Amino acid sequence: MIYGHFSDGTREDAVTKPNNLYGEAKLTAERFVKHYHAQHGIDYAVVRPSGVFGPGDMEDRVLSKFFERAMRNETISVHDGDNRVDFTYINDTAEGIIKATLSDAKNQSFNITAGAATSLGTAAEKIIELTGSTSDIVDTGAHKLYPRRGTLDISRAREQLGYEPETSFDEGLEKYYEWLQSKI
Repeated sequence: MIYGHFSDGTREDAVTKPNNLYGEAKLTAERFVKHYHAQHGIDYAVVRPSGVFGPGDMEDRVLSKFFERAMRNETISVHDGDNRVDFTYINDTAEGIIKATLSDAKNQSFNITAGAATSLGTAAEKIIELTGSTSDIVDTGAHKLYPRRGTLDISRAREQLGYEPETSFDEGLEKYYEWLQSKI
């Protein structure tokens, strides 16, 4: 979210221009970390995840909302179904954070994502299919607080951390759905 609107292939050195408070808060936290490093010499690694999902996810996030609606056969509202998010399964995110923490690559930012964006419309369709739902999808159009996004470049994390996401979006949805069913 710190990048604001961005296109495929966005690297960590891209211009940051958040367009909502959530993105501003994340960018401010990064600035605090970098300032602390400059003042006290303590090394850091900034991790920039995207669309993290999976078991344990909060109920107020996009995929959890889609699942909840689909499991109830209710209409799924999608803000701009063509907008793409680099959804990343929680285990891959955790592995990236661990690698960044333990790495000798210091004082850098790392995009820790799946490296393969999926449109919100496609995500809703996949969830409907997976759950066997009869839900309809209504595209409510773009929302001014949600930036246009895509696939982030994860080459720095691959090269310097040995990070490699292992769970595809479809596999992650299946695991997440299994977990959600176990809660019922």
